[in-house]
Amino acid sequence: MFTSWCVNRPDSSEAGYCIFEKATGFLMGPVTLYGCALPHHVADLAVMIGPGYVDRESGTRAAKRLCGYGFKNWDCFAFS
Repeated sequence: MFTSWCVNRPDSSEAGYCIFEKATGFLMGPVTLYGCALPHHVADLAVMIGPGYVDRESGTRAAKRLCGYGFKNWDCFAFS
């Protein structure tokens, strides 16, 4: 289910990634960024982390990287 959300469409305002635990390869959850469009240049950010991975800063790191991607590649000004 989550892998369908983790699709990147270079010609659109959608980017999604799945976060995996490095040691086990287990899926921790998806992080997606979507909807950056004119006139406001604001995108929506969604991070869903499984209960066993909360408070490990994995979601925070993934969100920071994806926001950086949005600022750099889509000319977004803000995220909601």
